[in-house]
Amino acid sequence: MKQPVMKRRFQPSQRAPFLILPVLGLFLVFMSSCAVSETVLLPSVEPVPPLKETVSTESIPETSTVTRSIKTLAPIEGKKGSIPTLEVEEKPEEMIALEPDRQESQEDRVTYDIPITINKKVQKWLTYYVGPGRRSYARALARSGLYLPMMKRVFREKGLPEDLVYLSMIESHFVVTAYSRARASGLWQFIPSTARIYGLSINEWVDERRSPEKSTRAAANFLSHLYEKFGSWYLAAAAYNAGEGKIRKSLKKYKATTFWDLTKKRRLKLETRQYVPKFLAALLIAKDPEFYGFYDIKYEPPLAYDEVVVSHPTSLTVIARLSGCDVKVIRKLNPGLKQWCTPMKERNYKIWVPKGAGKRFRSRYAVLKPDERITMARHKVVWGETLGSIAQLYGTSVRTIKNFNSLKSDRIYKGSTVRIPVGATKYYAVQKKYQKNLAGRKSTARTTGRRITYTVRTGDNPWQIARRYDLHWRDIAFWNNIKNVRRLKPGQKLVLYLKKPEASTVSAKKTSQPIEMAKAGSGAEGPVSYTVRSGDTLWGISRRFNVRIARLRYLNNLRHNLIKPGDVLTLGTEKI
Repeated sequence: MKQPVMKRRFQPSQRAPFLILPVLGLFLVFMSSCAVSETVLLPSVEPVPPLKETVSTESIPETSTVTRSIKTLAPIEGKKGSIPTLEVEEKPEEMIALEPDRQESQEDRVTYDIPITINKKVQKWLTYYVGPGRRSYARALARSGLYLPMMKRVFREKGLPEDLVYLSMIESHFVVTAYSRARASGLWQFIPSTARIYGLSINEWVDERRSPEKSTRAAANFLSHLYEKFGSWYLAAAAYNAGEGKIRKSLKKYKATTFWDLTKKRRLKLETRQYVPKFLAALLIAKDPEFYGFYDIKYEPPLAYDEVVVSHPTSLTVIARLSGCDVKVIRKLNPGLKQWCTPMKERNYKIWVPKGAGKRFRSRYAVLKPDERITMARHKVVWGETLGSIAQLYGTSVRTIKNFNSLKSDRIYKGSTVRIPVGATKYYAVQKKYQKNLAGRKSTARTTGRRITYTVRTGDNPWQIARRYDLHWRDIAFWNNIKNVRRLKPGQKLVLYLKKPEASTVSAKKTSQPIEMAKAGSGAEGPVSYTVRSGDTLWGISRRFNVRIARLRYLNNLRHNLIKPGDVLTLGTEKI
């Protein structure tokens, strides 16, 4: 029979430890609550006023992002200067604030139309521009006077912030002919593919990336498109440098929302990570150069011009003459033109002339004869010339000659006249150089070469004769004043100037007369040999030296007519 289970009863001495623990816990909770209530009751410090109008940099933590958006400036008590309104971004990042202390009135205020973030990256470039890069920046700032009024007008028309025009400072330092290793060119450094997307023409006649206004309009359209894609001017500027796809993929990969988030990653090139800080630093100095120590900047005067339209291709020299100025002025006002005239295929082309000369140009251009618009040369084609050789002679291209003469193919005929659209100065320079080279070649041949007379035989052609004597057929035609080398007649005498003296053995350039074979027993005789050259045939050698093929095969133990360069053939014997 099972014994009943008896419940164990604890004695008071055994229950004491378990009762003490809850009581101790309640006591600790009570004491901690008392301590908290005591901290709250401490006297509170005067709270920092909200950042609305003025704020001191001392009240901004070192780990906060400070955006300086200068809308209004309010004076600081105890100081004669003023500081900008500061806004603190919600997302903290290690930043520093730049607080200028300058003498300024209420009416003379610096304003910006894009957010200005000042952090360590921007401060780094500010230090560089006022230090090692000071001279270069000062020159660029002075040069900006040429284009800033026009650029701001274009951006204003497009509805873009005018401060974005200072991106050109980073791109080209306002050098209109700037060219990079990536084939980017102009004030806005467009690469060819992007330039064509936004309507800029690039061909042998014009490069509109160097046209100040056209390239500025293209840049405004490009930046507007990028802002629509990213919703941030900083990201738009970064995409202008690195490409839209690069920025879009980087944002997606790192789940970033701002440009400063992307700068923490190395996916973007260093150039792109530094692009926006450089732009902000350049903008801050450009808007207030004296505060940063850039005194007495001599800004170049803005370009003053009248825009006129030329209905047909016209020489720049003619445009300068009708405008009453030097051709260098026309080239400076129109840096996008690469040649000596307006584009050959374009009609109603817009061009800039000096301010005040537009009316005079229009009146004179209206009565200008069509054949006076372009200075051209007329070239008479001779035998052997091609469009390529003619284009090389005049320093132009085959396409230009074809377009100018309305040619559908590259075929030209002897005796026809080809019009060459070149400037008079260039034409005479090319002709003078060409004639000088020909005279030099002729003089050299006569003084250093050995003069011989060659009698043309039946079947001879210029190429064979030239090859036989290691000459050029053009030189033979020049020495003998031959216009059509295809019409050589048997018995015709040609003067040749050989480069080397006659060799002891008979070769292709030893003599032009057939070899007379000596009769047996007519005296001392010696063998006559010939070294085969590339392109020689047994039939050609036999005809050249008046020896039958059967005789050559017999003398040289040939079973067939195949010979190769370097073979030495015995031609027979002659007296020595």
